[in-house]
Amino acid sequence: MVFDWATTGPYEGGNVIFIETYRNYDIYFLDHWGLQFYCFVDPNGVEVNTFHSLLSWIKTHIDGLIGEVVAGKILIVYYWIEGMAGWENLETYPTPAKVGDDIHLAVYWRNDGSAPAVGHILAQFTTPSYEYYVPGAVSGQDRSISPGGVAAVQFAPVTLNEGGSWTFLGRLDLDSVEWVDYKQIPFAVEEAPVPAEPYTEITDFIVPDSLPEGAPIGELTVVTRNVGIGAGYLSVAINSDKYTVAAGSSYPTQVAPGGTFTFYLTPEIDPNMPNEDYTLTATNYEGTSYITKTILLQVSIPTTLTITAPSTANPEEIFNVITTLTTEAGEPLAGMETVLTVPEIPEIILRAYTWEDGTCEFMLSLPQGTYTLRADFAGTEALQASTSINPITSTTPLIEALKIIVPTATGIAMVLYGTS
Repeated sequence: MVFDWATTGPYEGGNVIFIETYRNYDIYFLDHWGLQFYCFVDPNGVEVNTFHSLLSWIKTHIDGLIGEVVAGKILIVYYWIEGMAGWENLETYPTPAKVGDDIHLAVYWRNDGSAPAVGHILAQFTTPSYEYYVPGAVSGQDRSISPGGVAAVQFAPVTLNEGGSWTFLGRLDLDSVEWVDYKQIPFAVEEAPVPAEPYTEITDFIVPDSLPEGAPIGELTVVTRNVGIGAGYLSVAINSDKYTVAAGSSYPTQVAPGGTFTFYLTPEIDPNMPNEDYTLTATNYEGTSYITKTILLQVSIPTTLTITAPSTANPEEIFNVITTLTTEAGEPLAGMETVLTVPEIPEIILRAYTWEDGTCEFMLSLPQGTYTLRADFAGTEALQASTSINPITSTTPLIEALKIIVPTATGIAMVLYGTS
């Protein structure tokens, strides 16, 4: 619009020239042919009477001839990528985008028309390989905006899956009129850095102090540490070069960079496995990093201990107790120490070593009473401990005579009762 006017002062008439361009029409107010329009201004510069009402009528008449104005403009395209402090202008702020990032967009537009209009923004991404992505709007789309009003349309994120030069195209449609305005903005996407191999690195594991070297292993605790630059899956296993069956292994477990994870393994011990050196291995899921430690895996074979003794015995008389030590499969174990005790009499502790048939023979006498015979095998590195308990009663048997003192008319008599 162009304004050009002159006055001779307040409340005084004079030539007034006014030119305005409206919708490609030039509107002139001149004093030709004696037709004059005056603009009166008070001392404070405020219009008192003006020809603007006539100007408004002329504009309305033009609108009636050619219809309402449909005009608008895309003002700015904002974007945000995770890691940025806030939203920035896509045209002026270099994108820190890398392959794999999600880009979020918000497009601002203005209604420059003469009437309210429904605005629709079409967003489109073009990849370096000329593939197209059209994200859907999540807010602000298809809103009716008054003349001069501004609206924002936000879009769902798009994953930048390719390095190189991308292009964003934003198109503004108003009501049924397409391509009212558009913006085309190129931006760069960098290739994501390739992590140094190995992606995860295993540098440390710990066998706890409670598991001394050479001790039978029931449950093994292993601590792994990831010192790589990214999270990775770690696992632990126990293996032998001589024995084909793995003694134990763990499921891969994700460990964050700099983090540790504790694995608890229960080896699957076969009684036929030899006592030998095994390899404890911690490795990452990709198989690019591992560490090993040699441990002596002692296989503990189950044992069985039995007691053979009479159920009753004469007080203070010597009787025999025989113990038998075998494997769970029944094979005799020779040269193994067996300890026989009577818990009711702590002083009784008898020790003997098994013969070739796995037996030990003990000689024992007990005072009258009821007792418990207990036999113990403490076990070795290769053999599990075992215990056997057997009750016994020491009392006068019925086959012996019973001496009973009874009163008589002449005195006291001792009567011997027997079984015969």
